[in-house]
This record gives sequence, C-alpha cells and structure tokens, in this order.
Amino acid sequence: MISATRLWSWVIGKPATARLVNQPPDPDADAAWELWYRDSFDRECPPQCELSGCGLVRGLMELWARYLFESIRLDGQKGFSHFHLWSNNRRIDILEKFDDTAGQVRLRRWMFGTKDSTKKGYVEEADAALLEKIATAHAALLRAGETNLPLFAAAVESADLPEFERKLRELG
Repeated sequence: MISATRLWSWVIGKPATARLVNQPPDPDADAAWELWYRDSFDRECPPQCELSGCGLVRGLMELWARYLFESIRLDGQKGFSHFHLWSNNRRIDILEKFDDTAGQVRLRRWMFGTKDSTKKGYVEEADAALLEKIATAHAALLRAGETNLPLFAAAVESADLPEFERKLRELG
C-alpha cells in the first residue's frame, strides 16, 4: 500500500534546481546521482529509483530532505521509508545510531518544524539554507572518508540552531 504522502511525492518529486548560494561551488558538481527509495513496511515493494540528477550536494539535499521528513518522526520513532544515494559507483546512506535519535529529531524540527505532510515537495518544504549547509558538510565529510554521524553529534551537542550552524562550518 502506498501512502498518500509517498504517492504525492512521486507526482511532484523533482530535484532541487535552486542555485547553491550559501556555500562555495560544489566540487562534485558533475557527479551523477540516483536517489533510491525502499519501503520497509511492504517488503514485497522493490527498491525504486525515485530521482536522479547531477551534483553531489544537490543529491545529498534530496537525500537529507527525504530522510528527515519520512524516515524520522517527531516523536523519535523511525518511519518505514528508507533512502540512499548512488553516486560515483558508491552507495551513500545516512547512518544512524538507533539508541539515540535526539540528533535526528532535532534536525527534523529545525528543517521542517512540525509539518507532517508536504504539498510542494521535500526540498521545497525544507529550510533551504539549512538543508544546503547540511548537504555541503556531508559532502565534505564524504570527501574526507567520514560518515554523516558527526552531523548528528553536532545537532545533539548544540543548544540551538545558530550553534549547530557554527559546528557545520567547522565540519565542512
């Protein structure tokens, strides 16, 4: 069974087209990517390529927006939607600490507030500047051979959004 939110996202799902204005140019601007979706509730539903485009930061923006909106609930529970990105012949997942969802929930609230549905699309509903900063920091971590876990740690350690944004600049 496809949720109304998932169905609507397929209808309006489109890659972020806004020019990256808050960060330096994407050093991987030509990197092709595919965003894959898997429904863990309906195990017979095969993984699907939901979106594709170019530019690692843009791909990570799409990944983070979907992950935070659909995979993390405001109460800290996990959703049934899972996403990953394929780029440069590697799979990019958002790694999680299952025993500590505080960082994920905090990022979701900062990114989307208390929204529980979207009519415009994930990237369009998100705090665009914050989404771009997270994706840029994640791209820098990937280039350094790291995972995204420092992003969650920074969210947990930050008293507020401005402090988190300062920590993001240090990561990226």
